[in-house]
Amino acid sequence: MINNKMSWPEIKKKGKTHFIITQGVIGWGVTTAILFFIVTSVLDFGMNFTSYLTIEVLKDLLISLVIFPLVGIICGWLMWELLERKHRNQSQLLL
Repeated sequence: MINNKMSWPEIKKKGKTHFIITQGVIGWGVTTAILFFIVTSVLDFGMNFTSYLTIEVLKDLLISLVIFPLVGIICGWLMWELLERKHRNQSQLLL
């Protein structure tokens, strides 16, 4: 999900919070929540789409849209820390 065309200084300039939200919460959390919901719904109900219109299914979707983005915060933070360490080590090697 990280834009490979952007350099680390450009990404870093936008800030840690922006990175965590775009890469962790939206890029991983929301995307994973929607995919998880689709896969589990198809496994539970097959292609009977009228079964998807129940309160229980909507509750499952809402739970997914809360839990996965929260985990996405952790994933985004970990990605940031790993990239920071990688680029810090690379810059030290150049010195």
